[in-house]
Formats: sequence, C-alpha cells, structure tokens
Amino acid sequence: MTMGLQEQVNFCKGWFIFFLLCFCFVLPTFSFNDFQNQKQIDAQALLELKMSVKIDPTFSLSNWVAGNNVCNWTGITCNDQKRVVSVVLKYKELSGQIPPHMGNISFLTTLDLSYNYLSGSSTHHFGRLEKLQYLNLDGNHLQGSIPPSMGTCTNLLHLTLENNFLSGSIPAELSSLHNLEIVDSETTMSLQSQPINQIK
Repeated sequence: MTMGLQEQVNFCKGWFIFFLLCFCFVLPTFSFNDFQNQKQIDAQALLELKMSVKIDPTFSLSNWVAGNNVCNWTGITCNDQKRVVSVVLKYKELSGQIPPHMGNISFLTTLDLSYNYLSGSSTHHFGRLEKLQYLNLDGNHLQGSIPPSMGTCTNLLHLTLENNFLSGSIPAELSSLHNLEIVDSETTMSLQSQPINQIK
C-alpha cells in the first residue's frame, strides 16, 4: 500500500522536525562538552607544569589543585569563557622543566616564566600556541636553540630568551613574523627591519 501525496509531505515534515530538534538540542550539548574538555586540557597542562617543578620555595603553585577553579590559581588569568590566556610566574625561584603540555593551552597569549631556574632544551612545543603574543623566558637555564616551529606563532610580538644557555641562530622561519621583536642581552631586534642575527 503506497502513501498518498499528503501523507508523503507529512512524513517528510515529521523527519525534518526531528532533525531540526536534534540540531537544536544535541549539537549544543556536543559544543558544551567540547568547551568543558578544552578547559580541562588547560588545567591539566598547568598541573603538568606544577609536577615538573621540583623546587617551589615561595609556594607559588600551592593553590594549583585539581578540581579548584583554574582561573583563581596564582599567576593565571582567564578570559570571559574561563579559558587560560595568561601565565605569569616571574621571579618565583622555580626549579624544574617546562613540560610539552604547555603547548596545549590553545588560548594562551602571554607566557612569562622569567627569572626562575627552569632548565632543559628550548621548548619547541610553544609552536602550537597560535594565539601567543608575548613569551618571556629570560633568566633561566634553558639550553638548545630557538625552534623553527616558533614561526607558526603568527601573532607573536615579543620574544625574550636572554640570560639562558641558548646557542645557534634565529631560525629563518621567524622572518615571516614581521611584527616580532626579539630581545637579547644587547639589543632589541625587529624582524621587520633587521636581518637574521646570531643569538648573543
């Protein structure tokens, strides 16, 4: 038995309404869950940093506790969506290393870990931080060279790596970052007007 034209129209309307309801109610649920997952990724990355810090004489990371609001942690600033946008822990006398998980904080615009005792190789994972604008790792014990992956940080404006144990040259990949200023121990170099120079 075949359906008449009106029955077919009503059948199609029914399915259309069903899919519309799914779009209105199910899709926002997925979006909310994804948003919550991203917030958890931010918190987990910071907890990895805490675990990588072996000495914290000023107890700066003492309130970095899983389950607590990450936006209330010392040195952390969040945006209106509760995503971490700034990590500032300068002059805290922290000893340890910077874990690769820091490259997972996708909304991070400012990272200042200057004047601590952080060691290890220069951190290539910062190249994943596409929103990063300000990076200051001055006065640590970092080794290695500036990774070419930093060239993917298209919003980077300020890079300070002086007073470490870095070697090599500024990667050519950074030459496309026309607004970037690289501060070394003797000069501030703007890649818009300066050739690629050796790290001092």
